[in-house]
Amino acid sequence: MTAKMKRREFITLLGGAAGWPLTARAQQPDRVRRIGMLRAALDDPITGPAYPDFLDELRKSGFSDGQNLEIDAVSVQQDDQRLFAETAKLVRSKVELLAVTGPEIVLKAAIAASQTIPIVMWAINYDPIARGYVKSLARPGGNITGVVSLQTELAAKQVELLTEAFPERTRLAVLYDENSADHCRCGASGEIVTLRRAVAEIGKSALRF
Repeated sequence: MTAKMKRREFITLLGGAAGWPLTARAQQPDRVRRIGMLRAALDDPITGPAYPDFLDELRKSGFSDGQNLEIDAVSVQQDDQRLFAETAKLVRSKVELLAVTGPEIVLKAAIAASQTIPIVMWAINYDPIARGYVKSLARPGGNITGVVSLQTELAAKQVELLTEAFPERTRLAVLYDENSADHCRCGASGEIVTLRRAVAEIGKSALRF
């Protein structure tokens, strides 16, 4: 999977993956299943628009929020200590599955909270295979599965477009919100590394602000 995949395709896979463990455990048809979700606010520009698609995929698996499904959400837009504490509290409340979206720290919080509850991840801007969390996406092993979204290719494309638009310019300024990268978990560091590499390859220089 690459960054070129549409957001809807990612969330379709995520919703489908989340439905599988619930279906496997659904020995009592009338019982309400519970999902714990680690996600950004619904107005987040990256993951927010995909939430209705996530619910739609769960409905296709036979689970409707407010009917036979209850979703308890924890915001990832808080400091690490509170994120880990809130995730542990979520697990203690007896959720049957953790759906996590965002950068690596979000998956770490889920793993710290439980080694047995199924974890379905939307890994944004990190590679869970390279980091050793799963063996592969097809056969992950353990209690973790999901999808990966790497956005570094977009940074290289931005450099390419700027170079074509302004070929006479030799310096590129990079503007980003450092607090957002830290606290809102936007995962900007990988994109900046890629951007610097792309700039160096065409003989220009980048300034970071």
